[in-house]
Amino acid sequence: MRRPKKRSIITLTIMTLLILVFISGCSASSDSVDETVQQAVPVTVELVQEMTIEESFLGLGRIEAQTSITVQPGAQQMVEEVYVKAGDVVEVGDQLFKLDQESLELNYNALESQLRTIRDTIYLQYLDSKNTLENNEVLLSQGAISKAQYDASLTALRQVEKQYYDAATSYNNQVENVKMGISDRTITSPVSGKVAAVNIVANENTTAQSTIVIINDESVIAISEVTSDRINHLTIGDSASIYPDGDPNKVVIGEVVRFNEIPNNVTGLYEVEIAINNEAHELRTGEYVEVDFIIDERVGLVVPLQAVQSSGEKRLVYISSENKAYSKEVMTGQTIENMIEITSGLEIGERVIVRGSTYVKEGTEIIEVE
Repeated sequence: MRRPKKRSIITLTIMTLLILVFISGCSASSDSVDETVQQAVPVTVELVQEMTIEESFLGLGRIEAQTSITVQPGAQQMVEEVYVKAGDVVEVGDQLFKLDQESLELNYNALESQLRTIRDTIYLQYLDSKNTLENNEVLLSQGAISKAQYDASLTALRQVEKQYYDAATSYNNQVENVKMGISDRTITSPVSGKVAAVNIVANENTTAQSTIVIINDESVIAISEVTSDRINHLTIGDSASIYPDGDPNKVVIGEVVRFNEIPNNVTGLYEVEIAINNEAHELRTGEYVEVDFIIDERVGLVVPLQAVQSSGEKRLVYISSENKAYSKEVMTGQTIENMIEITSGLEIGERVIVRGSTYVKEGTEIIEVE
């Protein structure tokens, strides 16, 4: 009875050992699989691509009207009514203001008298000069005066004759214009545009400063000032991006049309003018804007900024090839938001490692994931 019991114990012992060995083997095999999986680093890749790259610098500018017209009635005229105010949009022929008829008549009488007096005074001088020339003609024939004296009197007559012609023409033109103004007292706009300033007041006499300024704000200019190292990079025709209120989501494209070769005496800066099409009326005369001067535009290769690493003085990019990572030394250029220009070291279409690039080295096994 004892032998069977001993055999049972031995059999149980052997089975236990086999189970332990099996479990140990499975564990070792599992660890080996896990180690193999862990050697492959998950990464994301993107292709090297081409992009239009702009090299630029920022400045501050002030918007001004490219064309403006000043309407001035002249001094000492009574204004009966003003029809416009600053900010109004007017077309050619729209009424601006009306002058008082009585003041126009007084102005006409005063101007006519003044111009007539000037004309008639010069005419008397002309008659005197003509009489002097006739007398000198007789004296010259008698040898009483020299030819030079005669020629001087002839020159004097011609000068006075021209002065009289100018005075008579001025009298006719100005008097006629003022006379026509009496019958048409309403002053109209000579151009289409926006009323920028009204310095005329109803029921008051005009002065030398009494004006209405009309601007064409469909075509404006931005005036900016740049440093000497910047002006050397600008040429006529360069593009510039204009940002109203400094808002990067609003942009109007302009073109450099003029810049000074001599700096401002006070600031030491060079003035630059940028012409802008403002048909959409996004820019207001007098406002300040950011100006992004585009000094170079080219097509270059770019990769995500995250893909480029620094190694001492070198810059490296890891590429994916046959499920392994390989490093390439690159030269970089402009940064465009989250992309960076590659000037050498890569070719278009190569697969660069973006996410996970800091966890790989030369020859590391990788797994590409989305």
